[in-house]
Amino acid sequence: NAMIAAYVQNGQGKQALQLFRQMQIEAVMPSKVTFVSILDACTNLAALAEAASYEVLHLLLLIA
Repeated sequence: NAMIAAYVQNGQGKQALQLFRQMQIEAVMPSKVTFVSILDACTNLAALAEAASYEVLHLLLLIA
């Protein structure tokens, strides 16, 4: 989570998304903080379609 947030804060949204994908591959459960960072990365990258592909809202509901 810290690495993803750091990537986003430093304007490296693509790296943040790559790390998020790696978390998914390795079955690491993301937290709410992870999703906030990923949404921020997608917004910064103007990639809202990619955010939807991660089913962010659905997963947020599951961990809420």
